[in-house]
Amino acid sequence: MSPKADETSAAVRRRRPAPWLEELVIENLVILPEARLTLSPGLNILTGETGTGKSILLEAVALLLGGRGSQNLIRKGCERLRVEGSFRIEKDPAILNLLTEWGFPEEKDQLIIHREIHRDGGSRCTVNNRSLLVGQLSRLGECLAEIHGPWEHQRLLKDEALRQRLDLFGRLHKLLEKVADAAGAWAALRTERGRLESRLEEIARQEDWYRFRVDEIHAAGLKVDERESLGRRLEIARNERSRGELLNLIDQSLEGGDGSVLDILENLNQALSSRTHSAGEPFLNEINDALKSLRDAARSVSRKIRNLAKEFEGPLDETDLDARQEQLDLVERLEKKYKMSWAEILEKKDAMMEDLDLLATGREQIALLQAKEEWEASRYIKAAKKLHAQRLKAAEAMEKALSPHLGDVGWNPSGFRLEIQWKGPAATGIPDGIESAMESVMGSPIGLDRVIGEVETNPGEGWRPFQQVVSHGELSRLHLALLSLQMDQIPPNISIFDEVDMGIGGETARKVAGKLRDLSAHRQVLLVTHLASLASRADRHFHVGKVTQGGRTVAGVNDLNGEQRVEEIARMLAGAGGSRKAREHARELLECAREEGS
Repeated sequence: MSPKADETSAAVRRRRPAPWLEELVIENLVILPEARLTLSPGLNILTGETGTGKSILLEAVALLLGGRGSQNLIRKGCERLRVEGSFRIEKDPAILNLLTEWGFPEEKDQLIIHREIHRDGGSRCTVNNRSLLVGQLSRLGECLAEIHGPWEHQRLLKDEALRQRLDLFGRLHKLLEKVADAAGAWAALRTERGRLESRLEEIARQEDWYRFRVDEIHAAGLKVDERESLGRRLEIARNERSRGELLNLIDQSLEGGDGSVLDILENLNQALSSRTHSAGEPFLNEINDALKSLRDAARSVSRKIRNLAKEFEGPLDETDLDARQEQLDLVERLEKKYKMSWAEILEKKDAMMEDLDLLATGREQIALLQAKEEWEASRYIKAAKKLHAQRLKAAEAMEKALSPHLGDVGWNPSGFRLEIQWKGPAATGIPDGIESAMESVMGSPIGLDRVIGEVETNPGEGWRPFQQVVSHGELSRLHLALLSLQMDQIPPNISIFDEVDMGIGGETARKVAGKLRDLSAHRQVLLVTHLASLASRADRHFHVGKVTQGGRTVAGVNDLNGEQRVEEIARMLAGAGGSRKAREHARELLECAREEGS
């Protein structure tokens, strides 16, 4: 069957959209100078002699998923290594949401992840030609694939991974939502109370200073809209006083009694009048007429001044004027002192008064928040206990359902169990009060259980946490069993297995091969194997070999087809060269695999 036919076959088997690695390009990775692999969306098998570098390919994929890079991975004599992967994401919502969060333009169905590591310590990481941090790439990698084998980021080794699998199996999402809702409400109240307590402590430290400033500002007795009007009123008042003094001076000079202008003009007029009548001197008449005109004009001016004075009449209150001036002076001093406008100063005063009011009522508010917290904490613990009870039931059911799958992958069918440990208070309520409850219960949104996977390798020898006991191969097969049990529940990310075949053979190997084949109907699978029964199930079969060139070891990757696959599977059955019977057996395995996949 051609590679294209293999790929089409795998795509037809696919039951739902799932991300998959379409192409992998590698340059200068350890002993592999270059490689370009076109993969199937189904089951991809890597085979080769021990030590040829099969796991290098998985290392390359791990780098694309955000794994730790190192200059030690760079091929000797080269300045950089480069890996690039083209992933079909088929509008996976988790991936698209993550890219949207990072501001990527809307992606359709392809991601090209590029990563370089330089010998001088530099590195480069891009997704669709946009730079990305390795930490971000790691988050993206979690949405793309899981690696099962001797790798640092095996999720199943974490209790949290088993807890997630258990909750999925038990379909406990509604109970989880209730627990998370109660936890969120409790946490919000706790945060609010903490902020209030911190605020009250801060206000208490500043209380004397706040009161001094409030009193100082209050002493000005000036509202925000009175600041400018007071200045204008004082200026007008000062102008009025000056104008009144001037009018009074003019009035007194013109018509203020003896010695005034009108008095002098009147006296002159009388003197000239008597002289003209007695002497008969005509030129004096002209002077007298002019003096009369001056007198009449002065009287007219005097009348106008008195009329103006009436418009501004009313004695000026000097005491009030001085008080207003002192008020304005105080405001200006405060503006200079605080380097604020009067409006800003009054806002500051109002804020300080609010803080002082809060200080007076704060303890009552804290008591109210504590009461609400106790109620929410009680609601949370009740919800967590209900979740705990359902997890106990789900764990029992899951152990039974998982048992045949464990047997198929070479585990003791009854040698695995889920221990659900309650980490909350023994009672539903909180008898010791909110403070002690908060010390012991943090209000986790996933409840108060610790889910531990335990194994009994030999009956009667006791149960131990599986992380302490199982090998990498056993761990990979445990994960395969869980995936087989929960194919329709677990997100169909790429599954990468290394050492899944360690320590098995015969019928167990055949069953493991069948499970991997079934799994590849849901997701892309990449598998390193030494077993012919597994290799024969491949939709795409790659052989990794190495040779010595110019005194250096060089690894290479070949995409096997037709007789090449027969020869490789025969080698896996009978060693290098293979025998006629081994080739016949290899053809039988391939034919059986084709019949099973048809």
